[in-house]
Formats: sequence, structure tokens, C-alpha cells
Amino acid sequence: MEVGRGHAAAAAAALGQALEIDPKLKGEAGSLGGMLEAIGQAQAAAASGGWPEARALADLWLEAGSGEGALEAITRFLTRGPGLTDEDQHDFHFALDTALSIATPPSASNLFAALARQPLYARRRPLLQRICALLDAGADEPAELPAAEEMRLLGGSTALALAGAGRRRAAITMLGAMSLAFHKAQ
Repeated sequence: MEVGRGHAAAAAAALGQALEIDPKLKGEAGSLGGMLEAIGQAQAAAASGGWPEARALADLWLEAGSGEGALEAITRFLTRGPGLTDEDQHDFHFALDTALSIATPPSASNLFAALARQPLYARRRPLLQRICALLDAGADEPAELPAAEEMRLLGGSTALALAGAGRRRAAITMLGAMSLAFHKAQ
């Protein structure tokens, strides 16, 4: 359960307690212990690395079945990492959308606010601020959605965050507008 929440240290402690209670679990616990060890090593690498290290950590969390852990790794990178580069951008959005399709961050607007602080997104800050306001609004009304043309890069992530927050009508409206504005391949 702790792994699903993205809590590696708590999961390792629970695993240790379970093994003390029932040593017969050792064989089954081996793969989980190995995964937790790999996550711990990846967390150490991600703490001082760039996007590739943060992506490796997010991928490990996704393999463990924790979208929350992956989103936490992504958010931590955005707030503490060296920053995204042009080369990272496509891969970053793929990882973000994958994690958002599995889990909803505790505050999606915090995730987009962290993205707005990235130098690579400086010219998109007004749009990201509007997305944050949209995510913070409680009603499931699509009336205040940004134009589809503005949302080429961030539309899918925004729609996934809206859907995860229970705002399915707004998410569907956004995806519908994007499907009309862009060719399927885009």
C-alpha cells in the first residue's frame, strides 16, 4: 500500500516488519525489496541529476504501480532540479501525461505552477497561470478554457489533470476542441 502512495521508506519499513512476523514471505518479498532498493538509488541520483535521472525515478515508480510516486518525482524535479532543456521537453510531457493518466497530484495547480517557474516555459507563464486558475476552480464548467491553439503542448496534460480532479466535462470539452484544432498526429 505504501508503494502505491509513493512512500518508499515507509514501504521498506513495512516490508521489514512483515518479514519479522512471517519469514516465509522472504521469497515473495525479494522482488519488492529489490524494487525498493532501486527506487532508493534512483532517488539519490535524481536529487542531484537532470531530467534523465528524474525520468528514471518516475519510471521505477510507474513500474511499482505508483502514479503518485511518479508525479512526486516529476514535481520534485521541477521545483529542485536544474531545469528542463529543449531536448527534454517531449520526453518530459510523455512522462507527465503517463503519470497523470494513472494518478492525480494532490494539487494539480501546484504541478503546473512549478512548470511555470521553468525557464523553458517563460513565454507560456500567462497560459500556465490561467491553467492553474482553471484547475483551482471548483465547478466542472468548460467556459473558461484557453483556446485550443494555445494548448498544443499542454492541452493533454491539462485535460488529464481536469479529469483526475473530477472535472470530466471540462476535460472532454478541452479534448474535443483540440481534436478539431489539430491534426490527429499532433
